[in-house]
Amino acid sequence: MSTKSPVNQSKATATTVGGLEQSRLDDAMRRADQLLVTSLKLDERRRNRRRIVLFLLGGLAMVGVVCALVLAFGVEAKQGAQRAEEGWKLWQSGKFDEAQDKFAEAVKLDPKNVSAYNGLGWSQFNLGKYDDAEKSFNQTLKLAPKYPAALNGLGQLSFAQRKYDKAEKYLLQAAPQSSAAW
Repeated sequence: MSTKSPVNQSKATATTVGGLEQSRLDDAMRRADQLLVTSLKLDERRRNRRRIVLFLLGGLAMVGVVCALVLAFGVEAKQGAQRAEEGWKLWQSGKFDEAQDKFAEAVKLDPKNVSAYNGLGWSQFNLGKYDDAEKSFNQTLKLAPKYPAALNGLGQLSFAQRKYDKAEKYLLQAAPQSSAAW
């Protein structure tokens, strides 16, 4: 028989039951922590996937914008080259006013078209618009610093204005590649 009193026996049972409950509670907490950790890891993975998807979508959008801009500028550059070509045909036929208009359109469509600025300068020169011609030839030289036709244009322009020293300087620079400068 047990030597424990009924009060002591109920305390022991309570401690055992309390210990069992605490043990179960501790075990549940450990499992809950593991569930929480697993849940947090899954949430983090989902957030990372969303970030990657958003980054990729943003990148694709940027590529699309760049492609659209390249196509748009390519079309404008092509149209500018066509207008410059039309301008040269008009200039060769002596239609300097019309040629000037075509070259001006070409420059608006493609501000880096050296031939268009040069043609604009020659059209303006032939129309007696010397200040405008000088600006156009200088813009040509900004885009292509040793462009012989523009150097020749500045030389011819200086010669027409009786600025012979200046004319000689430009014409000598143009002469190696431009026979017209001789």
